[in-house]
Amino acid sequence: MARGCVVVVGSLNMDLVVRCGRLPQVGETVLGLEYSQHPGGKGLNQAVAARRAGAEVAMVGRVGEDALGGSLRSLLAAEGIDQTDVVQDPAGTGIALIEVETSGRNRIVVVPRANGALGPGQVNAAERTIRTADVVLLQGEVPLAASLRAAEIARSAGCTVVFNPAPVPAPCASLDRLLALSCWVLPNESELAALTGTADPPVGGVALRKRSGGPVLATLGERGALLVTDSASLPRPFPARRVEVIDTVGAGDAFAGAFSASLAAGTEPGAAVGFALAAGALACTRSGAALAMPTRAAILALPAPVRPGDGAGDSL
Repeated sequence: MARGCVVVVGSLNMDLVVRCGRLPQVGETVLGLEYSQHPGGKGLNQAVAARRAGAEVAMVGRVGEDALGGSLRSLLAAEGIDQTDVVQDPAGTGIALIEVETSGRNRIVVVPRANGALGPGQVNAAERTIRTADVVLLQGEVPLAASLRAAEIARSAGCTVVFNPAPVPAPCASLDRLLALSCWVLPNESELAALTGTADPPVGGVALRKRSGGPVLATLGERGALLVTDSASLPRPFPARRVEVIDTVGAGDAFAGAFSASLAAGTEPGAAVGFALAAGALACTRSGAALAMPTRAAILALPAPVRPGDGAGDSL
């Protein structure tokens, strides 16, 4: 795969993770099994995922003037990710509080801190970086105004914009504008339902395709993914890879980063989906977020699923 360039405009967090036998109910206290601290944030996770999947990657974001921020900057350097446009902020590094039960299910609360100050001004300062991208990858963990400005710059430069609406921003004109500027929208099943008001993924995928004007690629967990390229065609299902799940945190980010890296290298969309599904599956086999992102070699080594009736797997 030829290397393409992915620029990620997004969040950088430190994940504070507690593992437990089961997630507590509202008002309930349960004993945890272990505690750990991992680099995370959807922006950082997806940047590492894209880099390990083979792309050249630059990051636009903010960290605190603290030890946590220093750790995240060290990780960016170790991964070979350009951090010229990562700004230090006295507000402190963003954190995510994550509960993971032994089944792999998780619950997450994010406190943005420095990420909340990422705005159009910083994005404008990073315009030269954004314009070098083949793909600009955006998420919902930073202010919508920053993502919208990044999408405007990217589209004016002819870059592909991939938007992972996680978490889903509140309905507004800016969200509609960002969806319209996005060349690809990558929601998971719950995000797709929030954006369309339907819990039926094929119906929701077609509805979001009509709303955004571009292809929709929805991840469905153990059921794989659903691709809607145009509102006149039936959604195309892609089967999931089968792995032993340890921790689902970061699986969607592995998918988004690997998909963006594959698109940036000029891979056709169907093959890019298969590549991304393998990355997402492998991320579930390790604990943590950014550090659980798989390498390109590992992604290519994971066997493709066999489609019922044709004996052939997805092409990578």
